[in-house]
Amino acid sequence: MTTMVSGEMQERIDAMRERAATKPRSFQFSDEQHEFVGNFLRWESSPPHPTYGESLLAIFAEYPSGEEITLWLYHRVLRNALLRQNPQPGELVLIDRGEKVTPEGGGNSYFNYAVVISRDEGGGLTLEQAKSVARRQAGGIDDVDVVAETEAHEAALAGYEPDAPADEDIPF
Repeated sequence: MTTMVSGEMQERIDAMRERAATKPRSFQFSDEQHEFVGNFLRWESSPPHPTYGESLLAIFAEYPSGEEITLWLYHRVLRNALLRQNPQPGELVLIDRGEKVTPEGGGNSYFNYAVVISRDEGGGLTLEQAKSVARRQAGGIDDVDVVAETEAHEAALAGYEPDAPADEDIPF
């Protein structure tokens, strides 16, 4: 049985074939390469693996080269951080792997990924501002102004007493 394919449908099929033939390079974080910056393009999923199943992929145009890059979102912390930020196509995204964290109560250690998006509405962040936010989010405060602001905020809260007593019957 032969099925006729419309011109528009054939164009879509051809584009899919081209994407399949030119798989983007995978990005891997390392001690030397702990940061990634790129414009978010789209979400994809990997073909199901017999042991590990399907994986969520984030496709980016790497900054500044524009090369299409795949981030395999195997690490739950990275996947959740990126999904929480909900990048939209075209948005500039900075991902910092952060430091390795070992839970105090035991358990597996993990990298504390930070994801920052420079959104166009409201002016957004510059690349340097995004990097600074990502470093602070990952626990490495490196900005003197941020440290001063934090110390001033803590000093202001040191003598604070609420006017009303706490509501003891509320479970949070």
